Amino acid sequence: MRFFFSIPIARAGAIIALALAGLLGGGSAQAAGTFAGTSISNLASLTYSVGTVPQTTIGSSPNGSGSTLTGVVTAFLVDNKVNLTVTTTDSAPGVSVVPGANGVTLTFTLSNTGNNTQDFSLSFGQLGSGSQTVFGGSVTDNFDASGCSAVSTAGAGFVPSLAPDAQTTVFVVCSIPVTQVNGDLAALYLKATAKVAGSSGATAITYSTNAQANTAGVDNVAADGAGSDDSANAGDHSARSAFKLKTATLFVLKTTTPVCDPVNGNANPKNIPGAIVSYTITVSNNGSQTASLATITDNLPTAPATPNYVTFNPELIAGSATPSACAFTSDPGSTATAVSAGKAFKLDNGGGSTRTATVYLTSSTVDTDGGGFTAPTITINFAQALGAGGGYSAGELKVNETVAVTFQVKIN
Repeated sequence: MRFFFSIPIARAGAIIALALAGLLGGGSAQAAGTFAGTSISNLASLTYSVGTVPQTTIGSSPNGSGSTLTGVVTAFLVDNKVNLTVTTTDSAPGVSVVPGANGVTLTFTLSNTGNNTQDFSLSFGQLGSGSQTVFGGSVTDNFDASGCSAVSTAGAGFVPSLAPDAQTTVFVVCSIPVTQVNGDLAALYLKATAKVAGSSGATAITYSTNAQANTAGVDNVAADGAGSDDSANAGDHSARSAFKLKTATLFVLKTTTPVCDPVNGNANPKNIPGAIVSYTITVSNNGSQTASLATITDNLPTAPATPNYVTFNPELIAGSATPSACAFTSDPGSTATAVSAGKAFKLDNGGGSTRTATVYLTSSTVDTDGGGFTAPTITINFAQALGAGGGYSAGELKVNETVAVTFQVKIN
């Protein structure tokens, strides 16, 4: 330990000034520092002699002391250094969510780096559309989450009585509009503001200003730095995070192809009365998440009067060079040119690593095969048509996969 003494002596006034540095060894303390309100006191003792005779030791006093006094301790109170940090535990590019999700959360850590127990109120804000700085980089905000609230682990919009050097988890809880699509992003911030302990996060702290002198009581000094959406030395701190849409993006394509007609057969057939036409509905997943397909329905076009524009063909036919072979039949399985006798639907799940086979569905009402027709509605139940197995759940359509449904009608 080193000692440094500076003893200017003014003989005329008998004034002695003493400055010491490093005289007392510092004990271990919390990172937040000595608790606010702590009374720090000590007593100086002076020994001296008159001539060669030692005199009674004199103790110091805040108001001065005479030769007969033993002294009174000099004390001061440690002031309240209000300090805090808010950081997010989320990571780029944001918390993955799907359209229509409720109760999704952005997660933050609130740390009390001051030297007193404090309450903290919680608030949040939506960032504007366009380029925003989140996770230390630039992101593009293009929607606002809905129904948001800022809450603590206690389920309230404030943190009660957080001790110095303690930390807790806080959240922004939101819902995602069902209209959002893959890749959309909503950026938000959470801000914590220090409040009087035990006030349920409601009572503001009165801070001392630079223009005010130190008082004998406990003064409050805001020592916080600037966060993402607040100012320094204001008793608050904030950080940003974001929701990122990561979902299936489905496209539904419907096409028609003439199979054959009663004049040309299958040689460049035309869409004339008596022709057989194939409809193909193709569903593609171009997003970033697997989709679970439920059902698809298609109402055949009808006319105001009998007959309807088209009639469902209970078989898939391949067509024939012989025009007369392009004929509708109400007897499934009887047409020699059937693609698969007795089958009215073809389901092709192309693009999957294990689901590339073509599946034929019967023309009965929707049953275990998943395909059915009840005039005028075609129905495909994908949970049945695309059964579980081979690493797939029922109805599952993975990223970059397609599934196509084909059925036929006769033009009346």
